[in-house]
Order: sequence, then structure tokens, then C-alpha cells
Amino acid sequence: MPFDPSVTVEKAESARMQKLSIAKNRRVPDPLGVIEEASRRHIYHVFNVGPWPQKVGLGSLGFFFVPGCPKNKEYVEAPQNVMGIVSELTIKDEFEYNRLMTDGWKITQEIVGIGRSRNPKRALTHYGLFASKNAVPTKEELFQAKTMLHATCSDIVREARDLYAMDRKAFSVIVQRNRHFAAAEVLNLSDEVWMTDQSPSQRVKCMYCGSMNDEIAVKCAKCAEIINVERYRMLRDREEEILSGEEPRRRPGRPPRKEPEV
Repeated sequence: MPFDPSVTVEKAESARMQKLSIAKNRRVPDPLGVIEEASRRHIYHVFNVGPWPQKVGLGSLGFFFVPGCPKNKEYVEAPQNVMGIVSELTIKDEFEYNRLMTDGWKITQEIVGIGRSRNPKRALTHYGLFASKNAVPTKEELFQAKTMLHATCSDIVREARDLYAMDRKAFSVIVQRNRHFAAAEVLNLSDEVWMTDQSPSQRVKCMYCGSMNDEIAVKCAKCAEIINVERYRMLRDREEEILSGEEPRRRPGRPPRKEPEV
């Protein structure tokens, strides 16, 4: 829009307030009771069996967040469900809104990457997401979701293997812990060459489950068993001293406390 020197600050502010007043007075159509009842009767759910959280954009409906599945759980459910009929308001004119209604199951399918104008190869179902009409997923649903997830994780791990064997420089740039190592953990892989040889001096193998952990780790990230007893005892004693309010005992290598000069 070209600059108009005749428009003062007062005129611009008056026009803005007028538009706001129109928006506030715009009538919202009342929803039909039958439709509301049908919407509450059908509730759809989104689950995740994969380790990666997902944030899906739904245009005017906003974003839909699905957390990653913890290692000690078989699946995790999204914090928000999808009603049987999803309605949203659109502007009809200066005086009224329109109410658009969409089948909630179609919205749920779009969240996991299935539906119109969606590329099936890029669907989030490959990473563990799946839609369900059940509050608790069935064994068949979990089996199918994990089968697709394991296939994707196998491809990710194969990428890391090939890069490690053919191009170490590209391996150090492309291979990421939150992608390739997470995919390997899904497949219960922990001691492959590309995983342990990357930093062998900083990896410790758990004697209980065999998974690899960082050298400074006190407990195993997979089974939660203690893998560094000495460090665990030191941290436990230090925590007890702090909670009791006592002066921490000096350990070997710790300089003695200096009294303040008077």
C-alpha cells in the first residue's frame, strides 16, 4: 500500500478500533445440539510407539503435539484427543461467522500423515504414530505400528553403517545421537562398531543389559541399573550431607577449607 501523508495517527487508530469493534460484534452461529452430541459420542486418539516427539501443523486448527514414547512404556498417547466432528469459525462478512465442520477421523488421519494431498512415504506412521478409534490400542494396532517403526529404524541404522564404512567425514557430520542412536536403541542395538568406535574411551557397557552408556553415567540409561558404584556412593553421600546441613567431609584431593581472615 503506498504511503498516504493525509492519514494521521489519529485516523489510523480510529480505523483500527472500528475494525476491532466489528470483529467483537460479529455473530457466532449456535452449534446444533444433535451435532454436539454426535461429536462427543465419537472420540479419536493418536498414539506413538516411537522415541521421537512430533509437532504437526493443522493450518487454521493450530498445532497437534505428540510426545515421544519413553523407554519403559509400550506406547504413549497424545495429550489432546480429536472429537468426532471438528468445527471451526470462518469470517462470512462484517456481521457473522460461518461454522465449518469436518469429520474428526479425517483430521486424525491427517495428523499421522494419511489422507488427501499427503505423501504416504513421508507419513509419521513410519516413525511410530498411529490413529485409533479405541481409548486403549489393540495388540494388532501396536504390532502394525511397531512393524513400520522397526522398518524405518533399520533404514536409519543402515545409513549410519554405510557412512561409517565409506565416508568417516560425512559420518561425523550426518550421524546424530537423537536420530541414528535412538533408532539403534529401538532395535536393541548397542555395541555395533559405528556406535562404540565413535568415542570408545567415553562409552561404558552395562553388565546387566549390555547397552552402551557415557563414561560419566552413574546408572544405565536403558535398564537403570548402577554401572559406576564408586561415583554413585560419592553422589549419594554428598546429597545426604547437603540435606542434613552438615559441612561436607573433605575427600582425597579436595583442598582444606580456609578460615576467613579477621
